[in-house]
Amino acid sequence: MIRKLFGLILICIVIAGAALFFVSKKGLTIPLTETFLNRQLEQQFPIDESYMLIFHLELDNPKVHLDSGSDKLGLMLDAFFRIGTKGADPYKGNIDVESDLRFDQNEGKLYLVNPEVKNFAVDGIKEKDTKKAILAVNMALSDLLKDFPIYTLDETDRAEKAAKMLLKDIKIEQGRLKIVFGL
Repeated sequence: MIRKLFGLILICIVIAGAALFFVSKKGLTIPLTETFLNRQLEQQFPIDESYMLIFHLELDNPKVHLDSGSDKLGLMLDAFFRIGTKGADPYKGNIDVESDLRFDQNEGKLYLVNPEVKNFAVDGIKEKDTKKAILAVNMALSDLLKDFPIYTLDETDRAEKAAKMLLKDIKIEQGRLKIVFGL
């Protein structure tokens, strides 16, 4: 019985070592398309939040854009704002957000972090309220995205499981977000 258990453990170690060797020598690149990322993000929208008791925000229809050479993920959202009471007319428009990327090696998950509004195109909002609106959007997205991974490594795939501790780079090339593992 002990020999069988020892043999099984030895086989598992050899398989894990082979997978780790493969990843470290050849590397592993996981390309994620805008379509895939859009599907991941759509699960978390719409966002419907109130801030500072008088500011209501709804964000919907996330559209990822991946600009080659950038180290940030771009995101365009439909935005609806209401300032004051619930009966107040909403302001409508679009916002563009850029977000950093963070890979958690322990979890094997990729997150969007530090979202920042780059373009705010919402008709009718007074200039004095624009800064508040941008602050609310940044807060809402930070709260939402901090716990929601946009990609999770497949724990059943030996190469991906072995690779999670060997993150080399995260880059955007040719319209794809590429997670690169290796030495």
